[in-house]
Amino acid sequence: MVVDLAVSAFKIPPMERPKRGRWLKRPDDFEVLIYWRQDRLVRRVIPDFADMVAWAKTHNVRLVSATQNLGDPTQHAELVLPFLKARLGEGESRSISDRMAGYYAWVRSEGRWGGGKPPHGYMSVKVAEPRVRQGCLW
Repeated sequence: MVVDLAVSAFKIPPMERPKRGRWLKRPDDFEVLIYWRQDRLVRRVIPDFADMVAWAKTHNVRLVSATQNLGDPTQHAELVLPFLKARLGEGESRSISDRMAGYYAWVRSEGRWGGGKPPHGYMSVKVAEPRVRQGCLW
């Protein structure tokens, strides 16, 4: 079993991921590659999904989702649904990226810190909760 924790499926192609890449270089060791969900296998249709299907066909390895009934995309008749799921995953990943970029741009324009590790020389402090007395803030 391979688990690539905290590895972006959108930014790092399947063959280049730290743990998965080592397994994929030994295709003769297995007949079926079972993945959790389509969007955990790949996030981009071109080239990642196409490359995984080509790799699987070349090495006679079946691709099967453990949680989604998508069929094996290496079989011509079963290619459409996994292809569509890969395309949806790619669109979702791009939408999240756009939303986060917009959020961080807005935070910076407001002169606020967006979170994460404080810059060198700064430290984070907890802001006290405002106190309420008789419906008024003071």
